[in-house]
Amino acid sequence: MGTATEGLGRPGPVRRHRGRTGVTRRRARTRRDLVDAAYAVFAETGIQEASIERICEEAGYTRGAFYSNFASKEDLFLATYEVQTARRADRLRTAMDTALADLGGARRGQPLEVARRVARLFVESLHDDLAWYLVTAEFRARAMRRPDLHGATLAAEAAFVNTLAELVARFAEQAGISLRLTAPEVAIFLSRLYETVLERALLRDEPVTDPEALAEAIARVFRIVIGGPSESDR
Repeated sequence: MGTATEGLGRPGPVRRHRGRTGVTRRRARTRRDLVDAAYAVFAETGIQEASIERICEEAGYTRGAFYSNFASKEDLFLATYEVQTARRADRLRTAMDTALADLGGARRGQPLEVARRVARLFVESLHDDLAWYLVTAEFRARAMRRPDLHGATLAAEAAFVNTLAELVARFAEQAGISLRLTAPEVAIFLSRLYETVLERALLRDEPVTDPEALAEAIARVFRIVIGGPSESDR
């Protein structure tokens, strides 16, 4: 039996710490590569036709690497959803910051113009959003038929709405806008509006050829959820 101080022990060798860190980084990189590959394959073929083998081939890994990171293709999609929605939230945040900075002090007297500028900047990535909407719509339909996916799907969508709500609240404060709805309600309203625009473009089998008109429509609908117009927006 050792002494009492032996139980505390000394810190393990530095090389062990580095090894574990290396494994963690390698695992994170593998997971990230699989998520990126999955999005490319999902966007190209749809979730139903996307095989685990094809995703692994695209990422450059084996099925073993896949199953050491994800329990199923649905689990992989939810990880992809988290990454893709975070990228869109970052895009919206950048658009907001740019529009507010461009208008400077005048932004508080021109809420609709601020909204127009944000919308114009956001729809610049419209083509990629069309592909992403196809993937999310397919997964949502699958999830509604799978009770085991209900909780995870709702949690993922709620996290995205909460992120958007935080952005909406910050935008309203900095632009001097009074919201008629709560920030989460505005977030849901705007995200559903955007989804409707994408859905109509897809069903009509034609691209949205006039992003400027789309941005204007989004900005004007935004008027519904804010307070009375300023003199410059009447």
